Amino acid sequence: MLPRHCAVTFITIYLTWSPWHYSGQNYGIALMMLRRRGVDPSPLAKRALHWSFYLSFGAVLLNFHFEGGLGMSDPLGYAATASSGYSFVSLELPGELRGLLMPVIGLAYFVSVALALGLLLRDGAGSKMIPSALIVLIQGAWFSIPHLGYYFSIGENIPVLNLRDGADFQAYFVWVALGHAIQYVWITAYYARNDPRWRGYGLYLTKAVTFGNAVWAAPLVLLSPDIFRGAEYDSGLAISVAAAVNLHHFILDGAIWKLRNPKISAVLLRTQDGEGAVSPTSGVSPWVARAAWTGIALLFALKVVPYVEIDGRFPAALQKRDYEGAAAILDRAAWYGRDSSQLRADLANQMVREGKAREALPHFWRSLDLHPSNHGYLAVGTLTERLLGPQRAMYAFEQGLELYPEDVALIRGKALVMMKSGQAREAVAYLERVLEAEPEDAVALEALELVRERLGDDAS
Repeated sequence: MLPRHCAVTFITIYLTWSPWHYSGQNYGIALMMLRRRGVDPSPLAKRALHWSFYLSFGAVLLNFHFEGGLGMSDPLGYAATASSGYSFVSLELPGELRGLLMPVIGLAYFVSVALALGLLLRDGAGSKMIPSALIVLIQGAWFSIPHLGYYFSIGENIPVLNLRDGADFQAYFVWVALGHAIQYVWITAYYARNDPRWRGYGLYLTKAVTFGNAVWAAPLVLLSPDIFRGAEYDSGLAISVAAAVNLHHFILDGAIWKLRNPKISAVLLRTQDGEGAVSPTSGVSPWVARAAWTGIALLFALKVVPYVEIDGRFPAALQKRDYEGAAAILDRAAWYGRDSSQLRADLANQMVREGKAREALPHFWRSLDLHPSNHGYLAVGTLTERLLGPQRAMYAFEQGLELYPEDVALIRGKALVMMKSGQAREAVAYLERVLEAEPEDAVALEALELVRERLGDDAS
Protein backbone atom coordinates (compact mmCIF):
# COMPACT_ATOMS: atom_id res chain seq x y z
CA MET A 1 0.00 0.00 0.00
CA LEU A 2 1.22 3.50 -0.78
CA PRO A 3 2.15 5.75 2.15
CA ARG A 4 -0.94 7.57 3.36
CA HIS A 5 0.14 11.00 2.08
CA CYS A 6 0.73 9.54 -1.40
CA ALA A 7 -2.66 7.84 -1.36
CA VAL A 8 -4.34 11.09 -0.28
CA THR A 9 -2.63 12.90 -3.17
CA PHE A 10 -3.85 10.30 -5.67
CA ILE A 11 -7.38 10.38 -4.19
CA THR A 12 -7.53 14.18 -4.39
CA ILE A 13 -6.23 14.21 -7.98
CA TYR A 14 -8.68 11.46 -8.93
CA LEU A 15 -11.76 13.16 -7.46
CA THR A 16 -10.73 16.50 -8.99
CA TRP A 17 -9.87 15.03 -12.39
CA SER A 18 -13.07 12.94 -12.61
CA PRO A 19 -15.49 15.77 -13.48
CA TRP A 20 -12.90 17.25 -15.88
CA HIS A 21 -12.56 13.88 -17.60
CA TYR A 22 -16.33 13.31 -17.75
CA SER A 23 -16.86 16.83 -19.11
CA GLY A 24 -14.28 16.24 -21.84
CA GLN A 25 -15.90 12.97 -22.86
CA ASN A 26 -19.37 14.51 -22.92
CA TYR A 27 -18.09 17.27 -25.21
CA GLY A 28 -16.44 14.73 -27.49
CA ILE A 29 -19.61 12.65 -27.72
CA ALA A 30 -21.77 15.72 -28.38
CA LEU A 31 -19.45 16.83 -31.19
CA MET A 32 -19.21 13.32 -32.62
CA MET A 33 -23.01 13.02 -32.76
CA LEU A 34 -23.29 16.30 -34.63
CA ARG A 35 -20.67 15.36 -37.21
CA ARG A 36 -21.99 11.87 -37.76
CA ARG A 37 -25.36 13.41 -38.59
CA GLY A 38 -23.77 15.67 -41.16
CA VAL A 39 -23.67 18.81 -39.04
CA ASP A 40 -20.42 20.77 -39.30
CA PRO A 41 -20.59 23.35 -36.48
CA SER A 42 -19.14 26.75 -37.15
CA PRO A 43 -15.96 27.58 -35.21
CA LEU A 44 -17.93 29.89 -32.91
CA ALA A 45 -20.64 27.30 -32.24
CA LYS A 46 -18.03 24.63 -31.50
CA ARG A 47 -16.13 27.00 -29.23
CA ALA A 48 -19.30 27.95 -27.33
CA LEU A 49 -20.24 24.28 -26.94
CA HIS A 50 -16.73 23.49 -25.74
CA TRP A 51 -16.79 26.28 -23.18
CA SER A 52 -20.17 25.19 -21.79
CA PHE A 53 -18.70 21.86 -20.69
CA TYR A 54 -15.60 23.31 -19.11
CA LEU A 55 -17.44 26.14 -17.38
CA SER A 56 -19.58 23.41 -15.88
CA PHE A 57 -16.41 21.83 -14.51
CA GLY A 58 -15.34 25.25 -13.23
CA ALA A 59 -18.31 25.32 -10.86
CA VAL A 60 -17.23 21.93 -9.47
CA LEU A 61 -13.64 23.10 -9.03
CA LEU A 62 -14.72 26.19 -7.09
CA ASN A 63 -16.79 24.08 -4.72
CA PHE A 64 -14.03 21.51 -4.25
CA HIS A 65 -10.94 23.61 -3.68
CA PHE A 66 -11.97 27.03 -2.39
CA GLU A 67 -12.88 28.17 1.13
CA GLY A 68 -16.61 28.28 1.67
CA GLY A 69 -17.12 25.33 -0.66
CA LEU A 70 -17.37 21.70 0.31
CA GLY A 71 -14.00 21.93 2.08
CA MET A 72 -12.84 18.81 3.89
CA SER A 73 -16.19 17.07 3.45
CA ASP A 74 -15.89 14.49 0.73
CA PRO A 75 -17.31 15.94 -2.50
CA LEU A 76 -18.23 12.67 -4.14
CA GLY A 77 -19.59 10.37 -1.49
CA TYR A 78 -16.48 8.84 0.13
CA ALA A 79 -16.87 10.64 3.46
CA ALA A 80 -16.93 7.31 5.30
CA THR A 81 -13.18 6.98 4.77
CA ALA A 82 -12.35 10.43 6.13
CA SER A 83 -11.75 9.15 9.66
CA SER A 84 -8.98 6.86 8.40
CA GLY A 85 -7.14 9.73 6.71
CA TYR A 86 -7.59 8.26 3.22
CA SER A 87 -9.83 10.92 1.72
CA PHE A 88 -10.14 13.92 -0.54
CA VAL A 89 -8.37 17.04 0.76
CA SER A 90 -9.41 20.48 -0.44
CA LEU A 91 -6.73 23.01 -1.35
CA GLU A 92 -8.79 25.64 0.53
CA LEU A 93 -7.95 28.47 -1.89
CA PRO A 94 -9.22 31.98 -0.98
CA GLY A 95 -12.99 32.07 -0.58
CA GLU A 96 -13.17 35.67 -1.80
CA LEU A 97 -12.03 34.48 -5.22
CA ARG A 98 -14.77 31.85 -5.24
CA GLY A 99 -17.30 34.54 -4.41
CA LEU A 100 -16.16 36.57 -7.41
CA LEU A 101 -15.79 33.70 -9.88
CA MET A 102 -18.86 31.55 -9.24
CA PRO A 103 -21.48 34.10 -10.42
CA VAL A 104 -19.32 34.83 -13.48
CA ILE A 105 -18.93 31.13 -14.29
CA GLY A 106 -22.65 30.51 -13.76
CA LEU A 107 -23.64 33.34 -16.11
CA ALA A 108 -21.01 32.39 -18.69
CA TYR A 109 -22.18 28.76 -18.59
CA PHE A 110 -25.80 29.60 -19.41
CA VAL A 111 -24.72 32.11 -22.06
CA SER A 112 -22.40 29.56 -23.74
CA VAL A 113 -25.13 26.88 -23.76
CA ALA A 114 -27.69 29.28 -25.23
CA LEU A 115 -25.18 30.59 -27.78
CA ALA A 116 -24.09 27.11 -28.89
CA LEU A 117 -27.65 25.81 -29.32
CA GLY A 118 -28.76 29.05 -30.99
CA LEU A 119 -25.92 28.96 -33.52
CA LEU A 120 -26.59 25.31 -34.31
CA LEU A 121 -30.25 26.08 -34.94
CA ARG A 122 -29.25 29.03 -37.12
CA ASP A 123 -26.97 26.77 -39.13
CA GLY A 124 -29.90 24.43 -39.80
CA ALA A 125 -29.00 21.59 -37.43
CA GLY A 126 -32.66 21.24 -36.43
CA SER A 127 -33.61 17.77 -35.13
CA LYS A 128 -30.09 16.52 -35.87
CA MET A 129 -28.85 18.34 -32.76
CA ILE A 130 -31.27 16.62 -30.35
CA PRO A 131 -28.85 13.83 -29.26
CA SER A 132 -26.12 16.41 -28.65
CA ALA A 133 -28.56 18.63 -26.77
CA LEU A 134 -29.35 15.68 -24.51
CA ILE A 135 -25.63 15.32 -23.75
CA VAL A 136 -25.57 19.01 -22.79
CA LEU A 137 -28.53 18.33 -20.49
CA ILE A 138 -26.73 15.34 -18.95
CA GLN A 139 -23.69 17.51 -18.29
CA GLY A 140 -25.90 20.03 -16.54
CA ALA A 141 -27.55 17.35 -14.40
CA TRP A 142 -24.19 15.84 -13.45
CA PHE A 143 -22.34 19.03 -12.56
CA SER A 144 -23.78 22.47 -13.37
CA ILE A 145 -27.15 22.22 -11.65
CA PRO A 146 -26.02 20.66 -8.34
CA HIS A 147 -22.87 22.76 -7.96
CA LEU A 148 -24.30 26.10 -9.02
CA GLY A 149 -27.36 25.27 -6.95
CA TYR A 150 -25.14 24.57 -3.95
CA TYR A 151 -23.43 27.96 -4.24
CA PHE A 152 -26.69 29.88 -4.65
CA SER A 153 -28.41 27.83 -1.90
CA ILE A 154 -30.91 26.43 -4.38
CA GLY A 155 -32.14 22.92 -3.70
CA GLU A 156 -31.16 22.64 -0.02
CA ASN A 157 -34.43 20.80 0.58
CA ILE A 158 -33.85 18.49 -2.38
CA PRO A 159 -31.68 15.61 -1.05
CA VAL A 160 -29.93 14.80 -4.32
CA LEU A 161 -28.90 18.45 -4.74
CA ASN A 162 -27.71 18.88 -1.16
CA LEU A 163 -23.99 18.35 -1.61
CA ARG A 164 -23.07 18.59 2.07
CA ASP A 165 -25.88 17.03 4.09
CA GLY A 166 -28.11 15.07 1.75
CA ALA A 167 -27.90 11.35 2.44
CA ASP A 168 -29.05 10.58 -1.10
CA PHE A 169 -26.02 12.42 -2.47
CA GLN A 170 -23.80 9.59 -1.22
CA ALA A 171 -24.87 7.61 -4.29
CA TYR A 172 -24.60 10.58 -6.65
CA PHE A 173 -21.08 9.91 -7.88
CA VAL A 174 -21.86 6.23 -8.42
CA TRP A 175 -24.69 7.16 -10.79
CA VAL A 176 -22.49 9.64 -12.65
CA ALA A 177 -19.77 7.00 -13.02
CA LEU A 178 -22.38 4.49 -14.20
CA GLY A 179 -23.58 6.93 -16.84
CA HIS A 180 -19.99 7.45 -17.94
CA ALA A 181 -19.51 3.68 -18.21
CA ILE A 182 -22.69 3.26 -20.25
CA GLN A 183 -21.37 5.84 -22.71
CA TYR A 184 -18.22 3.77 -23.14
CA VAL A 185 -20.03 0.49 -23.63
CA TRP A 186 -22.44 2.07 -26.10
CA ILE A 187 -19.72 3.67 -28.25
CA THR A 188 -17.24 0.79 -28.16
CA ALA A 189 -19.98 -1.75 -28.92
CA TYR A 190 -21.06 0.34 -31.90
CA TYR A 191 -17.59 0.16 -33.43
CA ALA A 192 -16.86 -3.39 -32.31
CA ARG A 193 -19.70 -4.57 -34.56
CA ASN A 194 -17.44 -3.81 -37.55
CA ASP A 195 -14.90 -6.39 -36.38
CA PRO A 196 -15.12 -9.81 -38.13
CA ARG A 197 -14.80 -11.39 -34.68
CA TRP A 198 -18.06 -9.82 -33.51
CA ARG A 199 -20.32 -12.47 -31.96
CA GLY A 200 -23.21 -10.35 -30.76
CA TYR A 201 -24.02 -8.02 -27.89
CA GLY A 202 -24.43 -10.78 -25.31
CA LEU A 203 -20.86 -12.05 -25.55
CA TYR A 204 -19.46 -8.53 -25.91
CA LEU A 205 -21.22 -7.21 -22.80
CA THR A 206 -20.31 -10.34 -20.83
CA LYS A 207 -16.63 -9.86 -21.64
CA ALA A 208 -16.77 -6.14 -20.89
CA VAL A 209 -18.42 -6.67 -17.49
CA THR A 210 -16.13 -9.59 -16.61
CA PHE A 211 -12.90 -7.82 -17.53
CA GLY A 212 -14.02 -4.51 -16.01
CA ASN A 213 -14.73 -6.12 -12.64
CA ALA A 214 -11.51 -8.14 -12.77
CA VAL A 215 -9.51 -4.93 -13.11
CA TRP A 216 -10.99 -3.76 -9.81
CA ALA A 217 -10.60 -7.09 -8.02
CA ALA A 218 -6.91 -7.73 -8.75
CA PRO A 219 -5.53 -4.74 -6.76
CA LEU A 220 -7.73 -5.61 -3.77
CA VAL A 221 -6.10 -9.03 -3.60
CA LEU A 222 -2.55 -7.80 -4.23
CA LEU A 223 -2.81 -4.83 -1.84
CA SER A 224 -4.80 -6.52 0.94
CA PRO A 225 -3.81 -5.48 4.49
CA ASP A 226 -2.53 -9.00 5.24
CA ILE A 227 0.08 -8.63 2.47
CA PHE A 228 1.03 -4.95 2.54
CA ARG A 229 -0.05 -3.99 6.06
CA GLY A 230 -1.91 -1.04 4.64
CA ALA A 231 -5.47 0.19 5.07
CA GLU A 232 -8.39 -2.22 5.00
CA TYR A 233 -11.07 -2.07 2.31
CA ASP A 234 -13.48 0.19 4.21
CA SER A 235 -10.80 2.50 5.62
CA GLY A 236 -8.75 3.46 2.60
CA LEU A 237 -8.01 0.48 0.35
CA ALA A 238 -11.20 0.81 -1.71
CA ILE A 239 -10.82 4.52 -2.47
CA SER A 240 -7.07 4.13 -3.09
CA VAL A 241 -7.71 1.38 -5.63
CA ALA A 242 -10.47 3.49 -7.21
CA ALA A 243 -8.02 6.38 -7.53
CA ALA A 244 -5.29 4.22 -9.10
CA VAL A 245 -7.60 2.46 -11.56
CA ASN A 246 -9.29 5.68 -12.65
CA LEU A 247 -6.11 7.71 -13.00
CA HIS A 248 -4.78 4.98 -15.28
CA HIS A 249 -8.07 5.16 -17.17
CA PHE A 250 -7.89 8.95 -17.52
CA ILE A 251 -4.33 8.85 -18.84
CA LEU A 252 -5.12 6.04 -21.29
CA ASP A 253 -8.26 7.84 -22.39
CA GLY A 254 -6.27 10.95 -23.20
CA ALA A 255 -4.37 8.95 -25.79
CA ILE A 256 -7.42 7.22 -27.28
CA TRP A 257 -10.21 9.77 -27.65
CA LYS A 258 -8.48 12.39 -29.76
CA LEU A 259 -10.66 13.65 -32.58
CA ARG A 260 -7.77 15.88 -33.67
CA ASN A 261 -5.82 12.74 -34.57
CA PRO A 262 -6.68 11.96 -38.23
CA LYS A 263 -6.61 8.17 -37.74
CA ILE A 264 -8.86 8.26 -34.67
CA SER A 265 -11.13 10.83 -36.25
CA ALA A 266 -11.48 8.64 -39.34
CA VAL A 267 -12.78 5.80 -37.17
CA LEU A 268 -15.03 7.73 -34.79
CA LEU A 269 -16.53 10.01 -37.44
CA ARG A 270 -16.87 7.59 -40.34
CA THR A 271 -20.36 7.54 -41.78
CA GLN A 272 -20.37 4.06 -43.35
CA ASP A 273 -20.49 1.22 -40.83
CA GLY A 274 -18.55 -1.16 -42.99
CA GLU A 275 -15.78 1.20 -43.96
CA GLY A 276 -12.41 0.45 -42.52
CA ALA A 277 -13.45 -2.73 -40.73
CA VAL A 278 -10.73 -4.08 -38.52
CA SER A 279 -9.20 -7.40 -39.47
CA PRO A 280 -8.20 -9.89 -36.79
CA THR A 281 -4.52 -9.46 -36.09
CA SER A 282 -4.14 -11.40 -32.88
CA GLY A 283 -1.44 -14.04 -32.98
CA VAL A 284 -2.08 -15.21 -29.42
CA SER A 285 -2.34 -18.94 -28.94
CA PRO A 286 -5.87 -20.16 -28.13
CA TRP A 287 -4.50 -21.84 -24.98
CA VAL A 288 -2.99 -18.58 -23.79
CA ALA A 289 -6.24 -16.76 -24.46
CA ARG A 290 -8.24 -19.40 -22.56
CA ALA A 291 -5.83 -19.25 -19.61
CA ALA A 292 -6.04 -15.46 -19.54
CA TRP A 293 -9.83 -15.46 -19.60
CA THR A 294 -9.91 -18.14 -16.90
CA GLY A 295 -7.83 -15.89 -14.64
CA ILE A 296 -10.04 -12.93 -15.48
CA ALA A 297 -13.15 -14.98 -14.67
CA LEU A 298 -11.69 -15.93 -11.28
CA LEU A 299 -10.99 -12.28 -10.50
CA PHE A 300 -14.53 -11.41 -11.58
CA ALA A 301 -15.82 -14.03 -9.15
CA LEU A 302 -13.79 -12.41 -6.36
CA LYS A 303 -15.51 -9.11 -7.14
CA VAL A 304 -18.98 -10.69 -7.04
CA VAL A 305 -18.48 -13.01 -4.06
CA PRO A 306 -18.60 -10.20 -1.42
CA TYR A 307 -22.16 -9.36 -2.44
CA VAL A 308 -23.13 -12.94 -1.59
CA GLU A 309 -20.88 -13.54 1.39
CA ILE A 310 -20.53 -10.20 3.17
CA ASP A 311 -23.81 -8.53 2.22
CA GLY A 312 -25.93 -11.68 2.31
CA ARG A 313 -24.60 -14.62 4.29
CA PHE A 314 -22.76 -12.76 7.07
CA PRO A 315 -25.81 -10.85 8.41
CA ALA A 316 -27.84 -14.05 8.16
CA ALA A 317 -25.21 -15.95 10.17
CA LEU A 318 -25.27 -13.31 12.92
CA GLN A 319 -29.04 -13.44 13.04
CA LYS A 320 -28.92 -17.22 13.44
CA ARG A 321 -26.15 -16.91 16.05
CA ASP A 322 -23.94 -19.05 13.82
CA TYR A 323 -20.72 -17.45 15.03
CA GLU A 324 -18.42 -20.08 13.56
CA GLY A 325 -20.04 -19.60 10.17
CA ALA A 326 -19.80 -15.81 10.43
CA ALA A 327 -16.11 -16.04 11.38
CA ALA A 328 -15.44 -18.38 8.45
CA ILE A 329 -17.04 -15.89 6.06
CA LEU A 330 -14.72 -13.12 7.29
CA ASP A 331 -11.71 -15.46 7.18
CA ARG A 332 -12.47 -16.17 3.52
CA ALA A 333 -12.97 -12.45 2.90
CA ALA A 334 -9.38 -11.87 4.00
CA TRP A 335 -8.19 -13.86 0.99
CA TYR A 336 -9.75 -11.38 -1.44
CA GLY A 337 -9.05 -8.20 0.52
CA ARG A 338 -12.47 -7.67 2.06
CA ASP A 339 -12.07 -8.60 5.73
CA SER A 340 -13.59 -5.81 7.81
CA SER A 341 -12.68 -4.38 11.21
CA GLN A 342 -16.26 -3.18 11.67
CA LEU A 343 -17.76 -6.58 10.89
CA ARG A 344 -15.21 -8.28 13.16
CA ALA A 345 -16.20 -5.90 15.95
CA ASP A 346 -19.90 -6.51 15.25
CA LEU A 347 -19.32 -10.26 15.50
CA ALA A 348 -17.24 -9.95 18.68
CA ASN A 349 -19.71 -7.60 20.39
CA GLN A 350 -22.62 -9.91 19.69
CA MET A 351 -20.63 -12.86 21.02
CA VAL A 352 -19.93 -10.91 24.23
CA ARG A 353 -23.65 -10.21 24.63
CA GLU A 354 -24.29 -13.93 24.21
CA GLY A 355 -21.84 -14.83 26.97
CA LYS A 356 -19.00 -15.88 24.64
CA ALA A 357 -16.56 -13.13 25.60
CA ARG A 358 -13.51 -15.36 25.66
CA GLU A 359 -14.21 -16.63 22.14
CA ALA A 360 -14.81 -13.03 21.01
CA LEU A 361 -11.34 -11.79 21.97
CA PRO A 362 -9.55 -13.05 18.80
CA HIS A 363 -12.08 -11.18 16.66
CA PHE A 364 -11.50 -7.97 18.62
CA TRP A 365 -7.77 -8.38 18.02
CA ARG A 366 -8.33 -9.05 14.33
CA SER A 367 -10.43 -5.87 14.16
CA LEU A 368 -7.54 -3.90 15.66
CA ASP A 369 -5.09 -5.54 13.31
CA LEU A 370 -7.16 -4.32 10.35
CA HIS A 371 -7.92 -0.85 11.70
CA PRO A 372 -6.16 0.18 14.94
CA SER A 373 -7.86 2.70 17.21
CA ASN A 374 -7.23 4.00 20.70
CA HIS A 375 -10.80 3.20 21.75
CA GLY A 376 -10.41 -0.33 20.43
CA TYR A 377 -7.26 -1.03 22.42
CA LEU A 378 -8.90 0.40 25.55
CA ALA A 379 -11.94 -1.87 25.11
CA VAL A 380 -9.81 -4.96 24.45
CA GLY A 381 -7.59 -4.20 27.45
CA THR A 382 -10.61 -3.78 29.71
CA LEU A 383 -12.22 -7.00 28.44
CA THR A 384 -8.96 -8.95 28.72
CA GLU A 385 -8.51 -7.82 32.32
CA ARG A 386 -11.98 -9.06 33.17
CA LEU A 387 -11.46 -12.43 31.48
CA LEU A 388 -7.77 -13.22 31.87
CA GLY A 389 -6.47 -10.90 34.57
CA PRO A 390 -4.45 -7.67 34.68
CA GLN A 391 -1.13 -9.13 33.54
CA ARG A 392 -2.61 -10.38 30.27
CA ALA A 393 -4.42 -7.06 29.83
CA MET A 394 -1.10 -5.22 30.06
CA TYR A 395 -0.21 -6.30 26.52
CA ALA A 396 -3.30 -4.61 25.03
CA PHE A 397 -2.56 -1.30 26.75
CA GLU A 398 1.12 -1.45 25.75
CA GLN A 399 0.21 -2.14 22.12
CA GLY A 400 -2.20 0.77 22.15
CA LEU A 401 0.34 3.14 23.67
CA GLU A 402 2.87 2.27 20.98
CA LEU A 403 0.48 3.78 18.45
CA TYR A 404 -1.18 6.39 20.68
CA PRO A 405 1.47 7.34 23.27
CA GLU A 406 -0.40 10.43 24.50
CA ASP A 407 -3.83 8.84 24.88
CA VAL A 408 -4.89 9.56 28.46
CA ALA A 409 -7.37 6.67 28.72
CA LEU A 410 -4.73 4.13 27.64
CA ILE A 411 -2.15 5.61 30.04
CA ARG A 412 -4.68 5.43 32.87
CA GLY A 413 -5.65 1.89 31.92
CA LYS A 414 -2.06 0.71 31.94
CA ALA A 415 -1.43 2.36 35.31
CA LEU A 416 -4.42 0.59 36.86
CA VAL A 417 -3.47 -2.88 35.57
CA MET A 418 0.11 -2.26 36.74
CA MET A 419 -1.20 -1.58 40.24
CA LYS A 420 -3.22 -4.79 40.17
CA SER A 421 -0.19 -6.73 38.87
CA GLY A 422 2.03 -5.73 41.79
CA GLN A 423 3.79 -2.90 39.92
CA ALA A 424 2.39 -0.04 41.99
CA ARG A 425 5.69 1.83 42.15
CA GLU A 426 6.04 1.80 38.34
CA ALA A 427 2.40 2.90 37.99
CA VAL A 428 3.08 6.22 39.72
CA ALA A 429 4.76 7.74 36.66
CA TYR A 430 1.79 6.82 34.45
CA LEU A 431 -0.72 8.24 36.94
CA GLU A 432 1.25 11.47 37.08
CA ARG A 433 1.17 11.67 33.28
CA VAL A 434 -2.61 11.36 33.40
CA LEU A 435 -2.84 14.18 35.93
CA GLU A 436 -0.54 16.39 33.87
CA ALA A 437 -3.03 16.13 31.03
CA GLU A 438 -6.19 16.09 33.16
CA PRO A 439 -5.52 17.47 36.67
CA GLU A 440 -9.09 16.74 37.82
CA ASP A 441 -9.15 13.09 36.75
CA ALA A 442 -10.89 11.47 39.73
CA VAL A 443 -9.78 7.92 38.96
CA ALA A 444 -6.11 8.88 38.64
CA LEU A 445 -6.23 11.03 41.81
CA GLU A 446 -7.78 8.22 43.83
CA ALA A 447 -5.35 5.63 42.44
CA LEU A 448 -2.31 7.81 43.11
CA GLU A 449 -3.45 8.47 46.68
CA LEU A 450 -3.91 4.72 47.21
CA VAL A 451 -0.44 3.96 45.85
CA ARG A 452 1.16 6.55 48.10
CA GLU A 453 -0.66 5.16 51.12
CA ARG A 454 0.71 1.72 50.32
CA LEU A 455 4.26 2.79 49.60
CA GLY A 456 4.57 5.71 51.94
CA ASP A 457 7.21 8.33 51.21
CA ASP A 458 8.93 6.06 48.66
CA ALA A 459 5.99 6.54 46.24
CA SER A 460 7.27 9.97 45.20
